[in-house]
Amino acid sequence: MRKVLLSLSSAAVVAAGAIAAIGNADAAEIVTAVGYGSDGWSYQQVTHGGGAGFEQSGYAPAAFWATGRAAFGTTGGTCSWNNGDRVHTGWGADSDMLLRRSFRVPAGVRSVRITGAVDNNADVYVNGALVQHVENGNCAADGIAVDAPVGSDNLLAVRAADTGAETFVDLQVTYTPSPVGPGRYVALGDSFASGEGASEQYFTAGTSLPDPSTGGRTTTGCHRSVSSWGQGVFATAKAAGLVDRMDLVACSGAKAIDLFNGNTTYVGSGASPEAPQIQAVTPQTTLVSLSIGGNDAGFSDILKDCTSGIKAGAYDCRKKNRKAAALAEAGLKRLRSEGLDVPRPSTYIGNGNKMLLSQVYANVALAMAPGGTLVVTGYPRMFAESRWGYDRSGLTFSCKVGTNSGGAGGVLNYRVKYEDAQWLNGLADDINRAIGSHVDAANTYLRGRGLAVKVVFAPSSGQFTNHRLCSGSKWFNGVQFPGDPRAMKQLQTSMHPNLAGQQAYCRAAVAALPSRPAARCTFDTKTRQYR
Repeated sequence: MRKVLLSLSSAAVVAAGAIAAIGNADAAEIVTAVGYGSDGWSYQQVTHGGGAGFEQSGYAPAAFWATGRAAFGTTGGTCSWNNGDRVHTGWGADSDMLLRRSFRVPAGVRSVRITGAVDNNADVYVNGALVQHVENGNCAADGIAVDAPVGSDNLLAVRAADTGAETFVDLQVTYTPSPVGPGRYVALGDSFASGEGASEQYFTAGTSLPDPSTGGRTTTGCHRSVSSWGQGVFATAKAAGLVDRMDLVACSGAKAIDLFNGNTTYVGSGASPEAPQIQAVTPQTTLVSLSIGGNDAGFSDILKDCTSGIKAGAYDCRKKNRKAAALAEAGLKRLRSEGLDVPRPSTYIGNGNKMLLSQVYANVALAMAPGGTLVVTGYPRMFAESRWGYDRSGLTFSCKVGTNSGGAGGVLNYRVKYEDAQWLNGLADDINRAIGSHVDAANTYLRGRGLAVKVVFAPSSGQFTNHRLCSGSKWFNGVQFPGDPRAMKQLQTSMHPNLAGQQAYCRAAVAALPSRPAARCTFDTKTRQYR
């Protein structure tokens, strides 16, 4: 993957009518790979002829160049484009401006059209080869106009030379997409995407392993399930002719770092190291679903602090002196603005060893096929809003969410206080608002680069109305323990959507697909498939 600009706030002016979504029947014929006024250009101003070899991919000094937004030039001249609305990066007169810009096209595209304007001269290179020399362009529209052969990942390089008192250069790259068949679907993320919460009989081989910490009395691992909601999304998208293959690489316990770095969490239990999840996303991937952020926000530990009400002082986890409240405050800060801890290769966008959620989404989108769709799912409210499902003890309303038969006296009940449950629901809402705002920021960034990949938010809470914990028909597991009383550790399936919840999640994700296909979100326990 190529290196891209670190900021997600800038936007680009894309040529009218040039954006299209591959695989969309309503798409235009021409797709913009690099738009006029786009950001992400690496540049350096040099004396005439300086910077020899800059057009080659291995040109090392380019790593230290500045990054800026087109157009490049002076303002106030006779050229109609020499104005502050069009020129965003300065270029002094009587010098050369060297430009480099990576771009990607989907498989099957063999050539692109490069057009633009320059004052005065330009040499245009694609992947190190000179494709056009322009003499005395004089700022004319389409003074640069050439078709050039390309591969999937490409480098556009331009030497613009000025011999007078005014400067200007701006280019765009467009292509006509080749007809493509169904693409691939990849399900990324954490336990809310792997299928954790359904019966262990549905976990795929090699992803459910004996847990050494309980002497093998419980299981651990990524817990990828044939009943995960992603399998229903695949069944739906495949029936609609949108995809023909699926890779489920989501892993229970995953954080954002595991999207971009190897995951060795379960090696001690006998699992092989997990490759970075994003490696499953390729230029043939047209659909991706992603559930991430809950573990980065510490939501699992927050739930544990709030659901053990028999202990003295265990209620009121929402109050400032409690672990849950402190974790929630810090977690929301990370999700909203501080960024997640993601030591990463320099080829991905981010801020040092931090990555905003919007940057996570953009990095995944940039690895996909142009015109693809990234569905980002939210986290549902887990507890009933009405008091009817909560028992009254004096002035306190609470609900039993689990029992451990190996506890003190043989039985240990786990409960949640009504006020704490509503605070947890509100925390889920806050997490979802953070996710939604970063989805918007990612789309702004992608449009600014002229990329036709769309990120959509799929809220899930509405699917669980009347089926939350502390209600009659629950689509979530409560706090679960194994039957063996010697294993005091909670099962990983605790506080996750059960089989009915997986089907509800499927409906939420399918509703976000661009073509709105008929949902296949009913899991057949006999065939172990969605229909």
